[in-house]
Formats: sequence, structure tokens, C-alpha cells
Amino acid sequence: MKKLLLILTFVLFSYSANAEGKDFKQWTCYEFFNDSNVVLTIGYFPDTMKKGDSVGLMKLNTNNQTIPVLHFIEGIKDTFVWGEKWVNKLTISVGDGMSWIYDFTGVKEGESTSPSETLNCKNRTTVKKDKKEYFKALEEMGWYKK
Repeated sequence: MKKLLLILTFVLFSYSANAEGKDFKQWTCYEFFNDSNVVLTIGYFPDTMKKGDSVGLMKLNTNNQTIPVLHFIEGIKDTFVWGEKWVNKLTISVGDGMSWIYDFTGVKEGESTSPSETLNCKNRTTVKKDKKEYFKALEEMGWYKK
């Protein structure tokens, strides 16, 4: 009986710990001149910090696609990169939320490029993400293996 109670307690504790999820710092990004149209949400898991980088996720509202991203701080700006060889970049300005997306495909080292899109990313909040999403993002970034 004690063994069954112990197992049941362990299962219930594991379930409640998994139900909590993982902290995720998230911004909601809108079209620059249209705050009623959400373009994407983007954020990172702060507990994945490794040498200044964190694993994150970007969800596009146009096609409901979720893309793993790498997050880091550049000065006072939060920066996210993704894509093959990290050629895509979203920078969020602290304070006003003005944000820029850059595509560095074909841009040679030392050359500059203009942003391909300007967004308004607002209200960084902390939400809970399901642990399955957390481990999937870590696995896709090569930071975790089953």
C-alpha cells in the first residue's frame, strides 16, 4: 500500500511540475502602422542561456508556423537570428518597441543592407510554454538530444 501511495504521489508531482511549463519572455509584433494586425510573436527561454545566447521561438501569424530562433543582447537591443547560416535577423529596440527584420542572404561580409520590414513589437511579457515545445526547440537548435 505504501509503495502504491508513493508511486501515485510521484506521478501527481510529475504531472503538476509538467503542467507549470517553462518561462518564456515574449513580444507581440504588429505591422508598423497597424496595431490591430499581429504579424508574429517572438521570444526566448531565459533558462537556456549559454554564453550569452538563449533558445527561442518565433510564431508567424500568416501561416501559423513556429520557427526556432537564437536570442542574444546587442547593446540595449534584444536580437533574434534564424535560418540557414543565421541570415535572418530581428532586432527589438528597448523602450519604443520599434523593430527591424533583416535578410542577409547574399550580403558579403563587411557590406550593409536595409531592413526588409519594420515592425512594432510591444509588451514583453513572461508566459508559460509547454515543456514539449521547450524540449523540441532545444532539440532543433542542437542543444538537447533525446
